[in-house]
Amino acid sequence: MTKTVNLGKILITPKGEWSASTTYEALDVVFYDQAVWIAKKASCAKTPAYNSEYWSIALDNSLAQRLVKLEETSFAKYTNYYDRKTQSAVFGYIYNGDIISNELYLTSDYIEVEAGESYCFSSKKSSSAAYTVCQYDENKGFLISSGRSEPISVLKTSVNTKYIRVSFLAEYEPTFTMEKGDTPRFVGKESMYYIPEELVCGERAPVAFLPDEIYVASGRTIEIYNKNVCPAADKYHFKWTFEKGKSYKRKFSISATNKDKGDYPLTLDILNDKGEIIYHKTAKLRIVYTSLSDAYIMCPIGDTHSAGRYWIYEMRDLSYGNIIYDGTIATEWELNHEGRAGWTSSDYVTKSKDIDEESGTEVNNPFWSNNKFNWGHYVSTNRKSNISSVQLFFGEREFLNTPAEVVVENLKTMIGSI
Repeated sequence: MTKTVNLGKILITPKGEWSASTTYEALDVVFYDQAVWIAKKASCAKTPAYNSEYWSIALDNSLAQRLVKLEETSFAKYTNYYDRKTQSAVFGYIYNGDIISNELYLTSDYIEVEAGESYCFSSKKSSSAAYTVCQYDENKGFLISSGRSEPISVLKTSVNTKYIRVSFLAEYEPTFTMEKGDTPRFVGKESMYYIPEELVCGERAPVAFLPDEIYVASGRTIEIYNKNVCPAADKYHFKWTFEKGKSYKRKFSISATNKDKGDYPLTLDILNDKGEIIYHKTAKLRIVYTSLSDAYIMCPIGDTHSAGRYWIYEMRDLSYGNIIYDGTIATEWELNHEGRAGWTSSDYVTKSKDIDEESGTEVNNPFWSNNKFNWGHYVSTNRKSNISSVQLFFGEREFLNTPAEVVVENLKTMIGSI
């Protein structure tokens, strides 16, 4: 007697691109987000994802597609010969091959170089610098010593040079670089910027920030510059992956229209010179209509860019007057604000007054009370209880001379009070 056993579905069924409107059964196979997924059980509108109850990934092709082969690029290669991770620097300065004890200076270990080649020394901690460089032969015998007093100095090694040692002020060490060639990579107009150590050398992941959500008003163009996402963008290579917008050498740009309204993925990969992905994030690009049903009173606090600039008028017009700006500093057409030229977050959380760079006069900090930033004091003193939102707007100046962790603490203080 023959007995029939129902094994159910035992073969996979290709279903093409995943769709939220389609009902899937176990063993259905779909393609979504550059990957192949197999259904674990029946579902509808359950987006394929890692560790999902409904889907299991079968093939992920996304990383392979985003990998850029080194031989396919013309990227400039960069090496900091003074590697702080491996250097055994000692306190003191070098003179005619000998180390003179001095806690204000550091002297590097022996650094192997090529004879007859140029090497560039630089630091971003000061507008002036002092370097002493000694050259040695293959047996580490002293050959010649030379001094440099410029913040960017170039040395050409002798025909017998195999090693060098360099001395510099210890305070320069976090951003000191030694590069082959006569033009440093991290200088020019930005040579005096303060840059955290992790952005200068080594293969550590870059410090970068891409918001989870990015809003774009229809009829407007939004541009995200690589350097605004990662302060050390010049050291890395950027790849933007998107459904809407355009990618350029230095930025991502999108001009939105009403027909584009909706949410779209925007993926950023940052690669090193080897073509390896060292930063990866997908944000949600949200294209919205410009109309607002309610009015909002906003208080912009910040630097020069908050001080009654054109964007305030633009925002008012885009919202058809539903975004209203308020503050103690008056402008025409009642577009007031709390922007002060040249101020940083440190001015707002540590000072009762400071200089406004545009007027050249000393101005009070209206948020200052009991030796701290006090939003409640500002609201009650200036009768600003109708403010519905606050915008903190600080630009590049914020990071020129201030460590990032200090800026973050300043912003936490302001946000906490608000």
